[in-house]
Amino acid sequence: MKSLLIAIFVPTMIMHAQWIKLDGPPVWETPHLAAIPQTNGSILFAGAYVSKDFGVTWQLNDKYPVTASSRLSVDTTGRVVSDTNHALFLSTNFGNDWTRIDSGLGDLVLSSVALGDKNDVWVSSEKSLYKSSDNGKSWKGVLHSEWWSITSLAYRDSRICIGTDYCPLLTCLPPGEPSFYSGVYLSMDNGDSFQYVGYQGVSVSSIILFDNFVFVSGTSFEYCSLDTYCPFPLFNGFNLADSTWSISSIGNDSTPMVFSYRNTLLAVVDSGLYAWQNNKWVHDISSPESIVAITADDHFVYVGNPAGLWRRSISDLMSADDLNTENSIVNFFLSQNYPNPFNPSTVISYQLPVTSNVTLKIFDMLGREVATLVNEGKSAGSYDVTFDAKNLSSGIYFFQMRAGEFAQTKKLIFQK
Repeated sequence: MKSLLIAIFVPTMIMHAQWIKLDGPPVWETPHLAAIPQTNGSILFAGAYVSKDFGVTWQLNDKYPVTASSRLSVDTTGRVVSDTNHALFLSTNFGNDWTRIDSGLGDLVLSSVALGDKNDVWVSSEKSLYKSSDNGKSWKGVLHSEWWSITSLAYRDSRICIGTDYCPLLTCLPPGEPSFYSGVYLSMDNGDSFQYVGYQGVSVSSIILFDNFVFVSGTSFEYCSLDTYCPFPLFNGFNLADSTWSISSIGNDSTPMVFSYRNTLLAVVDSGLYAWQNNKWVHDISSPESIVAITADDHFVYVGNPAGLWRRSISDLMSADDLNTENSIVNFFLSQNYPNPFNPSTVISYQLPVTSNVTLKIFDMLGREVATLVNEGKSAGSYDVTFDAKNLSSGIYFFQMRAGEFAQTKKLIFQK
């Protein structure tokens, strides 16, 4: 069947000096983007559309088993995997030919897809994670739970990480079954074994493995007062080197969409795009707003918003001189303690956008204060506080931070 050639235009419409608007497919038809770097131009996928010249011209090829809702994963060898209408397809030649590869999975509703090393393919359904080592010819289950649902997965350098939806503690933690915590699970040995790394009480929307960090984006369901339950956008990083969580927040107004390519880590919130530079988030104040899709190759970062598709030189983007280098902490933020549950100590992290008088206190289930961790003025910045509960009884406690008009309360669990 012949391909339909989309009109060819040179991208001359400019929103800002650094970002160029491309004459590509309408973004509402292509909420998922993916790119395979090539010597003379990337193969760029936007739903069922494809471009081989850095997004300058596009073709619609209806033999592609890809729709606007398809989740895509690509690698540099030319493999493309697509989850389309509850069917799984694989191409090993840059999207030219496709094979359906879900015959060994049964009638599953897939939630995430990822390509691993060599011939490895990873997929998740609501309750299980599956791996194929032969490009989808056969499958085996590697992780399963009836207590939570898998919402996202990421793969990088033999490491596989999954995130789950939120599940109340008493529902997701049967007595004697600590492996059923909802949150984040990590394998460092290509899926042979998994460890729970935290975030009970979080519904994970996306995970990125980058250098020695696992960046987690989602919604935290925590107490905003001692008797009120509220959702909070969350974006934190887990350091694989020392097994600690640290604040990576980009404000509290929206849940970030995270993306990595080689040595580039990017995040998108309502206000635009942020780049990870020198262990902090830097806002690209010239980026388009309301971004719904992002990908990159060796030359450009591509984003989509309701106005269309845009691109910017990746080298320019990662240059601090071109971005807003002001303090990247723009909101007060209180992180969930880690580990949680804990015995006997745990770390609580928080951040301040301005100098503030800060109190951080621990309360029991009856609202009685049992410890004061912080009660002093603090300069703008990020802080870690260790709470040692060795003299307390096992049970559920609450920690509350106040700084100026900001107040937030979260739950912690002490298990001896």
